[in-house]
Amino acid sequence: MKKFGILFLLLAIFVALTVLVSCNSEKPTDEDCFIFYPLDDGTYAVECDATLVQYLTKIVIPENHKGKKVSTIVNRAFFGCDNVKTIVIPNSVTSIGSEAFYGCSNLTSLDVDESNPNYCDIEGVLFTKDKKTVIRCPAGKIESNFSIPNSVTSIGDYAFSGCSALTSIEIPNSVTSIGSSAFCGCSNLTSIAIPYGITSIEADTFAGCSKLTSIEIPNSVTSIGEYAFDGCIALESMSLPFIGNGSDKTYLGYIFGARHPRYNKDEVPESLKSVTVTGCTSISSDAFIHCSNLTNVIISNNVTSIKNDAFYNCSNLTIFCEAESKPDTWDEDWNRSNCPVVWGYEK
Repeated sequence: MKKFGILFLLLAIFVALTVLVSCNSEKPTDEDCFIFYPLDDGTYAVECDATLVQYLTKIVIPENHKGKKVSTIVNRAFFGCDNVKTIVIPNSVTSIGSEAFYGCSNLTSLDVDESNPNYCDIEGVLFTKDKKTVIRCPAGKIESNFSIPNSVTSIGDYAFSGCSALTSIEIPNSVTSIGSSAFCGCSNLTSIAIPYGITSIEADTFAGCSKLTSIEIPNSVTSIGEYAFDGCIALESMSLPFIGNGSDKTYLGYIFGARHPRYNKDEVPESLKSVTVTGCTSISSDAFIHCSNLTNVIISNNVTSIKNDAFYNCSNLTIFCEAESKPDTWDEDWNRSNCPVVWGYEK
């Protein structure tokens, strides 16, 4: 009798475990994968339930929920949806939040209903309907090259972040705005040309572009954000219209994340050997302090003022000046470390 009771108990446990496993292995429907929030206008906002989406590689955002339109994709709506490769956006969606597809690392395509009034896709890349703004290139796309259409005037925040397959991006001259972190984490990007007309480079724009070897920043740029080039450890040469961010942070390390000029030595990449200063009129004190890996700095005729100790402790540096001799407006100790100077330099 006691043996029978034990067998019965074991059988009950086995049945319970079988039911539990069966329930947990059942794939959810598309509707189950979302969390909906009612909005004041009578529509719904939506985000993904990352714990359920782990079972799916493709999800279709529903056009309606409880008889009302789904109009909004919230900020970071798909964060953590690591297995999703395709997301289909319906006609009803009129608003997409910031970083909505950020961290969806295997995503290869964002497909938009052709009748959607606000958005469209080109080969799985999300754009505004008028094709003037790139919103998001899926991080999982395997193409190594991407040409932005000539219709585009703006590259959105995080538009290409994490696109690790990209080695080159062609930006047309029509683009006048590049958003924060637009190319952050493009770890295989080796070259990029910034078109004239861009007026600012935002924070973290190229952070983590660890294979980028050179970049030319046009004279139209008047500010560069903090950490804009943080982690660009292969950078060998830069052409800059000014030093720092163009306002109060006037030292080279600022754009690499240095909080003070004395940290130039820690934050400016060891690989960086050449800097060309193209558009500024003044180079401040400590601008290049401790940049001991630099081998040459080229200074244009535009520079009418260089402050004391601008090149202090640049032990391997040669300075190439377009000016024939030191202008009277440069401070007496502008080159106190006695770096070699080549006057009358022609590019």
